[in-house]
Amino acid sequence: MTNEELIRTIITAYGKGDLDIVLEHCSDDVGYCVQASPETGPYAIDCKGKEAFVGALQQYGNDWKIQGFELVDLIVSGDKGACRCDLRFKSRKTGAVVSSQNALFLTIKDSLVTHIHEFHDTATISALRG
Repeated sequence: MTNEELIRTIITAYGKGDLDIVLEHCSDDVGYCVQASPETGPYAIDCKGKEAFVGALQQYGNDWKIQGFELVDLIVSGDKGACRCDLRFKSRKTGAVVSSQNALFLTIKDSLVTHIHEFHDTATISALRG
């Protein structure tokens, strides 16, 4: 599997909430970071390891139901990948619906993702989560 195919596989599974496929293609010590300021609440994340990564994703799942997730752009160069995705999700607490985009930057080593750095509008998401 090429690095582009690997990233497409992970992003597609990520959007569907299929963590088994995502984790299958991540190193045991995968790093996951969501760039955000502390005032945005629980969405400022910097963790390491599959268990912590799953915990971070579950935090989102507790607050939001993903209604749409689509890969828009993907650039791969060597062991690095960058993608932009369209998102649509609904607050489980307030019913607020958010449409946004995020950017993910991935690092690959030995055919496994070793780091995911995610950027999205954490201020809006935090304000609308309830």
